[in-house]
Amino acid sequence: MVGRWDRLLLTVLLLSNCDVAFAVKSLKLNIPRDQAIVIKIPPDQWVAKETSWTEGIPISILRADEDFINGRRWENGNLPLLADFHIEKAQDCGGIGLGPHIVGCPAHWRQIELRSTKAWLKIQFPPEVTDVEDALKKIAFIGSVAQFEATSYLRDKVFIPNQAKLFSSLPQLDQEARYGFFMKGVIRGFDISSASFKGVGYVQVRIPASMTFNTLRVSQEQRVSEVIREVILPQAKELLPYADGKPVGGLAFHLSIPAYNFVTGGEAEFDDLLVYLTIDELRKFSTSDITSQKLIDNSFVLLNNDRIEVKL
Repeated sequence: MVGRWDRLLLTVLLLSNCDVAFAVKSLKLNIPRDQAIVIKIPPDQWVAKETSWTEGIPISILRADEDFINGRRWENGNLPLLADFHIEKAQDCGGIGLGPHIVGCPAHWRQIELRSTKAWLKIQFPPEVTDVEDALKKIAFIGSVAQFEATSYLRDKVFIPNQAKLFSSLPQLDQEARYGFFMKGVIRGFDISSASFKGVGYVQVRIPASMTFNTLRVSQEQRVSEVIREVILPQAKELLPYADGKPVGGLAFHLSIPAYNFVTGGEAEFDDLLVYLTIDELRKFSTSDITSQKLIDNSFVLLNNDRIEVKL
């Protein structure tokens, strides 16, 4: 006669063996774990999910099926994140049922987790992508950022096909000047394009987030003020000499500011910040004729599409 504990033990064994064929397991890749890798797909096509509790680094997900990989739709004029990634994990995501499974990854898919000092990215491949290593090589450059920049990829695949679209708000800017701005962005890891606001044409600089703020310690107003002081204004001063004298009305800076509750966890909050600075006002600021506060007071600052006043 089978006792109660025997039945319980049998149930546990049966449940633990569910979906064995699709249990989470490591994938064997021929790419060394310490090999530097550059992800060609720009961060605007990643899906931000959370922030590392221990490192404070944003974690994103990218799902890459065959159509996405072979269609090369990521070549949209935006810059890749110029960071040396390495493979942290390569795993089968697991199956359905009660068997082992990676949270946030569809059943029977596979996932390669890459990490850098700037971001972590989990690339997820559906079952139709049978060779995930080959797929990774199509959407990534196997080598360091320095080696990647030495190739013709950025000029041929990012700038040339997209320069008319990128600088549509500055049609009077010639290709040489456009490429110069583009390379200024490459050096700094920024996306460079153009924008028109209230009849003025701007070179637009999209700066990736460099820090995640603690919502318990830093208010939204403080976050905006710090980003303008410590990120936007120094970059504006550096870019002004190149923009001055060209048919450019100003410099616009676009950032997403992440904030996270490091106590309760959950998903990060993101504020969208746009700052429009005219060349005339930037000249006065760079020669100390006006203060940084006066510069911002005379400029347009939009937070989540609403104009705001900022106290620096």
